[in-house]
Amino acid sequence: MVEMMATGTMTGYEYDINGTNNYVPYTSGTWIPVNNIARLRFKGADQNAAYTQSNPWFAKDAQGNISE
Repeated sequence: MVEMMATGTMTGYEYDINGTNNYVPYTSGTWIPVNNIARLRFKGADQNAAYTQSNPWFAKDAQGNISE
């Protein structure tokens, strides 16, 4: 299974674990299957604010190799 993980301060990010629009806070370092990446969203406190947050991310292939 190919997965991705975001690290750093993930404040405001939510993840829909089972695809039912039941979002929970995303925890930094949690692996997500790539085909579910659309279930990760950012919900900022102020929709009109300019956000400049950048988060590193990693990918893991089916053999368990992790990107750098």
